[in-house]
Amino acid sequence: MSSTMKVKELSTVLHIPKKLNTIMQNGKEIAQQLPMCNPVESYVVDEYPACPQMWVNGSSLASSYFLPVEEGRGLWLDFNGCWDSEYDVAIVVSVQGVNPLTGQKTDELRLEQYKDKCPIHNVSFKQDRFCPECKFKWSAQNYITTTSTPEGYLWIDGFRNPNVLFVNMYLHQKN
Repeated sequence: MSSTMKVKELSTVLHIPKKLNTIMQNGKEIAQQLPMCNPVESYVVDEYPACPQMWVNGSSLASSYFLPVEEGRGLWLDFNGCWDSEYDVAIVVSVQGVNPLTGQKTDELRLEQYKDKCPIHNVSFKQDRFCPECKFKWSAQNYITTTSTPEGYLWIDGFRNPNVLFVNMYLHQKN
């Protein structure tokens, strides 16, 4: 049991602070600062034989953890521990089988880039990777990296929700 989740020398900390209240101005949600740190204990799936069989087990390349969550709490993943690696790092996240950048179920962890067509509708993007079908401006990829994110900003604090146009997702990443 630890508040740091690791895959080899790479690490992340999951924070579950009190949920921020939405602030609206002129009918639009106002962006807020990252919620306070509140690391939670995480548990390695492989070490608990009573875990449901559908939960993914770890391997030499990936780790699988579970942790308690509470209603009324926020959630953010802090990957800044990856800056200690001697290598460039690409991070694909799956939370209960959903990629937070795309909001899509994922059956395997793989790096994907979105340059010309919407990965859901297979239609050509409009300006700035905007899909006219799902009305969403796609990220350039389904992962974050140490090569395209300023040091200290390697974190995710929200999930894309394909059912709404405005999402609490602040990924500090250069495109």
